[in-house]
Amino acid sequence: MSTERSEPTSTQVRVLLDATGLGTLTPDVDSDLIELAKAAGRARDNLVVVCKPRDAKLFKSFELEVHRAPDRVRTERSRRWWLDCGLPRIARKVGASVIHSPHGLFPVLTSLPRVVTVRQSSGPNDRARRIAKLVRTDVTVATSAIADEFRDSTGLPANRVHLAHLGVDKERTAIPGWEAVEAIGDVYGIAEWIAVVAAPDNTSATLAFRDGFRQATEFSGRKPTVIVLGLPEALALEHFAGLIDAGFDIRIVSELDDNERSAILGGSLLTVVLDDSHETGRALIDAMACGATVLTRSTPALVEIGSDAVEYADDSPAAFEISVTGLLKDDDRRRALATSAVTRSHAFTWEASLAQHRAAWTRASQRV
Repeated sequence: MSTERSEPTSTQVRVLLDATGLGTLTPDVDSDLIELAKAAGRARDNLVVVCKPRDAKLFKSFELEVHRAPDRVRTERSRRWWLDCGLPRIARKVGASVIHSPHGLFPVLTSLPRVVTVRQSSGPNDRARRIAKLVRTDVTVATSAIADEFRDSTGLPANRVHLAHLGVDKERTAIPGWEAVEAIGDVYGIAEWIAVVAAPDNTSATLAFRDGFRQATEFSGRKPTVIVLGLPEALALEHFAGLIDAGFDIRIVSELDDNERSAILGGSLLTVVLDDSHETGRALIDAMACGATVLTRSTPALVEIGSDAVEYADDSPAAFEISVTGLLKDDDRRRALATSAVTRSHAFTWEASLAQHRAAWTRASQRV
């Protein structure tokens, strides 16, 4: 195991951030981890990163102290064993007061304070729920909806579950220029479109939007192209085949670069965010940051993130029909919502998230 050190950092609680899970979950989870580390580097926080050798250069570029995990920590099986045996040893070696585990898996057989990030009630986070009842563990969550569910399922007191909203990744998400929006129109051969950000886990909402949208086009007099993002092609075809057969223009896209995605969202007549699969609000934050007029679902997490800057519909065709019809007919309302969305997105920064994480790390370190 090799060690690389940057210049001395500030005097906050010394935290060991376990980044060895990078690449094991979804790209969004990896991006959130990287953005948090970047923010810590900019702030010169007293944060140390342990990662796989392949990722050391990345975290070193953030001017953080970096420790490389052994080469044998390559598979998830070996990593799970190493978390209990090797990670606490590194934490003690570097003088860390807290271990932060952003991927749901965390060391159990150690007396060091732990903070674990929980996103949804599945996979590693089910394990976190079970173990948090038994060993001293603090938790960070991206929305109050996750916090409420976690406290209810584990019985953890409120002062051990810490809210830390996600931030906007400004390198990936931005208000597109007119040239980028026009390029989307040229590439797809379309003049106007609705962007739909869906997820495989939210089938009922996708089907409700599909049926409501079909009715809305009859009442609004407009029949824009629908660009579907976030679904595998086969599943998207299964959901939207009826509209395609009825003559609607449906485009299913994937593997977009960041500029293209921002242009599709920000250049749309309307962006419909159906993705609430992780209850983090990530898809909604991104859409607002692109300057989109957003219609989303009235789930607790999405209402928390969107506040009064977006429009809401419940998961029924009638609700989507009413909302889509009204927004397609009202240009002024769409412009006002787009402006509000950008303003609202400014509340979600990685600097603010880092401050919320610091509070969690401090509370955990004091719980001895």
